[in-house]
Amino acid sequence: MLAKFVNAFASRPKQSVILWLVILVFGVLSYLVLLPREGFPPVDVPISVGAGGYFVDDQDKVDADVTQPLADAVLALPEVESVQSFSRDSSFTVLANLESGVTSIEGAALMDGVVAGLTLPPEAQIFTQSIDAARFLAEGYDILIAVYGGVGTSGEELEAAANAIVGQITHPDIASAQVEEIFDSGINPATGEEVVLEVGFNQLSGEDDKVFRPSIAIGVKANPDVDSLGIRDATDEALERARADLPEGFEAVVALDFATLVRQQISSLQGNVLLGIFVVAIVALLMISWRASIVTALFIFTVLAASVGGLYIAGISLNTISLFALILALGLFVDDAIVITESIDAFREDGDEDLSIIRRAITRVGSASVSGTLTTVLVFAPMLLIGGILGGFIRILPITVILALLTSLILSLVFIPVAARYLTLRAPRADGPVVRVEAKLARAISSLPGTRGRKGILIAVLGFALSLVMFFVGTNVFAPKVGFNIFPPAKDSINIALEITYPPGTSIEDAKAIALDVNQQASDELGSEMELGYLYIGDQGSALAQFNLTPIGGRPTVHELVDQLQPIGDAEQNARVIFSAISNGPPELLFPYTMQIFGEDLDTLAAAAETMRADLDGRQLELPNGDAFTVLETDVALDDVVAREDGRRLVEVRARFDDDSVTSTTAATQEYFEDNYTAEDLAALGLEADALGFDFGLESDNQESFSSLPLAFGIALLAMLVLLIIQFRSSAQWLLVFLAIPFSFFGVFGGLLITDNPVSFFVMLGLIGLIGIAVNNTILLVDFANQERALGFDRRQAIENAVRRRFRPLVATSFTTVGGLLPLALSDPFWEGLAFTIIFGLLSSTFLVIMSFPYYYLAIEALRDRFTTPWRRSYGEASTAD
Repeated sequence: MLAKFVNAFASRPKQSVILWLVILVFGVLSYLVLLPREGFPPVDVPISVGAGGYFVDDQDKVDADVTQPLADAVLALPEVESVQSFSRDSSFTVLANLESGVTSIEGAALMDGVVAGLTLPPEAQIFTQSIDAARFLAEGYDILIAVYGGVGTSGEELEAAANAIVGQITHPDIASAQVEEIFDSGINPATGEEVVLEVGFNQLSGEDDKVFRPSIAIGVKANPDVDSLGIRDATDEALERARADLPEGFEAVVALDFATLVRQQISSLQGNVLLGIFVVAIVALLMISWRASIVTALFIFTVLAASVGGLYIAGISLNTISLFALILALGLFVDDAIVITESIDAFREDGDEDLSIIRRAITRVGSASVSGTLTTVLVFAPMLLIGGILGGFIRILPITVILALLTSLILSLVFIPVAARYLTLRAPRADGPVVRVEAKLARAISSLPGTRGRKGILIAVLGFALSLVMFFVGTNVFAPKVGFNIFPPAKDSINIALEITYPPGTSIEDAKAIALDVNQQASDELGSEMELGYLYIGDQGSALAQFNLTPIGGRPTVHELVDQLQPIGDAEQNARVIFSAISNGPPELLFPYTMQIFGEDLDTLAAAAETMRADLDGRQLELPNGDAFTVLETDVALDDVVAREDGRRLVEVRARFDDDSVTSTTAATQEYFEDNYTAEDLAALGLEADALGFDFGLESDNQESFSSLPLAFGIALLAMLVLLIIQFRSSAQWLLVFLAIPFSFFGVFGGLLITDNPVSFFVMLGLIGLIGIAVNNTILLVDFANQERALGFDRRQAIENAVRRRFRPLVATSFTTVGGLLPLALSDPFWEGLAFTIIFGLLSSTFLVIMSFPYYYLAIEALRDRFTTPWRRSYGEASTAD
């Protein structure tokens, strides 16, 4: 049936070429015109916010009159899992953590309903909002424009300048533009008087002189159907007009946007795609023929075009995740091209007519190719079940990969036979030096399993020993030395974050002066490595700034630059100043470890927190792999506000470490407190037995996502098992196919060790993807050997023929997969761990599949020949013994 399907297209070249052109044109149009472009896809954070002002200058009164009634009412909602609240002297914040499946927008609407039904002081100002992690500030802006003047410009002057142009920031693609207020006003209920306070500030470095000066932000929101690039172009156009209305001495620039990063990411990933295609074509050129390399390159372009068109139809944007998924898929779907192209090339040595050669080739490898692709699809499908924020973050990846794989399977059966008929089969078979070396290796290696007698037994023992030793070294020598961090920091990036925390009582003027001094010192230190610096959030409690660096390469890494900047922060006496790297993943927190201490008496809580902080400060603890780490800094937080979780008052003990393995260090620190602070110890501090909480924020959510990976892994293996049993009609041969998985462990853990990458969420995704790729090799060999046995060959002859005839596609597909992923692994630190997992794991697995797998096949087949099952008899399978 498969051969008939292929023949229908191979025998109609004109219609096939027209179909190919239609797919290619639609894909190119989708890529260039139709698909919206984004950075990372929007991820719904299951948190909604209620906040506002109550100008009584008394945090306990704010808590009693407004915050607690609001928090209690929100917690009573069935859609809300937990509530955190923070009361300050004249303001408050309530965070609602929502149940799974409830969006942030839905949560904000529910909070609106709660506010409408509450009786609160009329002077209390309350607003609710959703959280969009892919936007700027709480208001969810797509772009921040910075308006700035001279170094001594006042807040009132900045506000007047921004208001002078905000009305001109208009465009059909712009939904709204508004000035971010740096002053707030309200009525003091005790006096009835209006109170005006300066509550925020911004600072921006000059584009030429790199001198920091006061600024004010204008936030721009895009219309729903406008992508990151479109809103940037619209803002640039509107801002060019609006600058004419600026007062003399003022300027306005786009300070924060996503378009710059999107363009860089798309350019980088496009370069990786083109380089990957080039490498794949070179491998096909060396191992098959130059005509085969053309067929392979055309096939890859066609599959990519069709996949991009599929993304458009599915309503998925062109973003960092979908682009990476296409690069990952390139390393997967090239298998279809290589296997079928090589098979057609191999069968023409029999001298048959073109269509006959194609039919025989498809008969031999078609079912294995289909099975291999479906197996890989089954591996990626359970990734859709991964929960948490990370699960939502990467969900587009399996969707895109599955789409590309199924597209590749169909197109490999439709177009490769046509292309091979008029390109590959029209020329003499290649006989270059690489082809001759490959043929000699194939004959030499394939002859080993066919060796009989004592020599054959010795070779088999060595084959088993090789795989067992490599497995032992991988799992018992390499693996324990590899660290563990669910979301490790990237090795390099183009942004540095600055976080300033001011002590209680700091005035807004002092906060601005400290920030200006620190920012300017950082700008001077970075020099030409900095493109722009922008402090976009600042008040008398804290400030956040971002420094945009020159592109990766040709400068120190972001971590080296952070090390250069941190002495500036250490020297600041009037605030805590921390510099950190910003990568494409979750933000690096100043204090990754945050332990909650619950109770009602603030003095008791503060005393207990100080005791535990002092106990932890400077302590050396041990990671699971035996490495030691040190607590660099500790802090007691939330003791200057009224903080509650589900109504219980709390303070926090926070810590940071000299080790970047956040998951391992936080777990080890939690274990220390659980072991050393028993119920009796807590009672001695005036605390209840359940007084300690361990909520690490985003890290805890990451752990939730990571914990769902074993379920996805188990479902993938079960689905593969069912498919393999059906395909091979055997209750034992699936074991042979699954051998490719442990064969990869030597390379996986060895590769992570030498590239200095920990086991992480993305490494586990890479391992799941690797399974789908690696088992294709064993499927190919088992299927071919089974066909040989059906023709009457014994088990030794069958596996010898399988290794000899499938040696070239095994090696070629592995090299092309490695070649397709290697540019990404070497150029993008964010995806490095995932890419190297597949690269080194596949090399290890392929090596052992060639050198050791045949002896496992012989052992299993010897048992199957001895114990013939009714299943095998029902299908008339040959089982000739030696």
